[in-house]
Amino acid sequence: MKSNFIFKADKKVFPMKKIVNILGPMELNKNIIDRSLFTIVIDGGLNHQVQLDNSLSLGDQDSSNYELDQVIPSEKDFSDLCYGLRHIPNQTEIVNCYGLLGGRLDHQLCVIGDILNHTKTYKTQFNLYSNMTRSVIILPKGEWNFPHTGNFSVLSLKEQKVKIFGDIKYKSEEEYTHFKVLSSHTLSNEAFGSIKIINEFPISVYLNYE
Repeated sequence: MKSNFIFKADKKVFPMKKIVNILGPMELNKNIIDRSLFTIVIDGGLNHQVQLDNSLSLGDQDSSNYELDQVIPSEKDFSDLCYGLRHIPNQTEIVNCYGLLGGRLDHQLCVIGDILNHTKTYKTQFNLYSNMTRSVIILPKGEWNFPHTGNFSVLSLKEQKVKIFGDIKYKSEEEYTHFKVLSSHTLSNEAFGSIKIINEFPISVYLNYE
């Protein structure tokens, strides 16, 4: 169901930070969260009761046991996370996300999709953590180099040309690899130190550990 709620956020009232957190309702490890960073808490994420120096909690109050800073209508055609993404301060370079992985498959796909759509406009890298490890990296258009040892997959929701190289087993055979939407062509590669990627549209990298 839709409502007449206006989807907007005034970013000027929030601090300008290069790195921020997003805290979701799913399982997380409090010990790896930098609590000094500005943090957007999504609805039930408030139930974790992480003591934060600077935060904004928001959502439709359907899963939080505590009062949120911003309560939005429950009848809407976007998720609480989608609304929360609009509150990421301008010029943010990295968003570390905790408690967004797991749960219903349709919710999980929408989490990835909403973040990928956000990176079409904003040049922001998203790191999604599962327990102690960074499990998913969502990257906007650009050139990237990050460490990893183990299995990984690279997927795209848009056909594009991507170059994958670095300390990996399967490099782009030609200058670029043609990516099809959610293709298994780039499933289960292996990295031995670093992964380098050049992409023309947002992509998601799934890091798997033994």
